[in-house]
Amino acid sequence: SGPAPIDWTTADAHAVARDLDAMSASLSSGSDATAGATPAPLRLALFGASSLGRDVAARVSATPGVELALVFDNDVSKAGTFLAGARITAPDSAALDDVDLVLVSSMHGEAIARQVTALGHGHKLVRDADALGLQRV
Repeated sequence: SGPAPIDWTTADAHAVARDLDAMSASLSSGSDATAGATPAPLRLALFGASSLGRDVAARVSATPGVELALVFDNDVSKAGTFLAGARITAPDSAALDDVDLVLVSSMHGEAIARQVTALGHGHKLVRDADALGLQRV
């Protein structure tokens, strides 16, 4: 099961940057049922390749157990470029299938929520980045 739906009427884009600290604690406190096995990294996509997205991407890169798999952005001029080693692409259902969570890193949270939900992946949306525990850099 995925995270609970988000009330985007109270969304604050800067909360993404402010709320990222809890993820590594959550990940490091988790246990793997297979002794000695290294758990697969959490495959995270950012939605937003703006300056806020760059800041969040740096935090993702510094967080053990989290892989920045993709960055989604609606600006076609960014498509095919990279942010923190992750390919920037337009969001589509197939690309969303390949990630565990989508962290909004844009001031356009409501529009992003509608877009991701319309693609059938609204259950993967995360706005409260502190709940994910990304490292501060």
